[in-house]
Amino acid sequence: MVYQPVTLGPGAPIRTDGLAIGVGVRFNTEDGDVAPYIAIHIDGGPNGLDEDIFLRPGEAYEVGKLIDAAVMDATSATLSLLPPRLANDLLEVE
Repeated sequence: MVYQPVTLGPGAPIRTDGLAIGVGVRFNTEDGDVAPYIAIHIDGGPNGLDEDIFLRPGEAYEVGKLIDAAVMDATSATLSLLPPRLANDLLEVE
């Protein structure tokens, strides 16, 4: 499991200090697993969140595509708020 600290951003209805999301692969035939699956673990925060989500590889792939699209939309929206010259400078690849 690899964890990434996360935040809901300013104005969120709850504080998320210490919140992290972990992603990993689980496959343990001794526990009865018949195939590997993707595990997503939401951990921490002041409310003691502890939730697990288990996805088949195909489901995880589709969720990944949705996240990629959301990242692209958020990036596009952010860049649209910047002056064109600055936005172009940020997009240049060396």
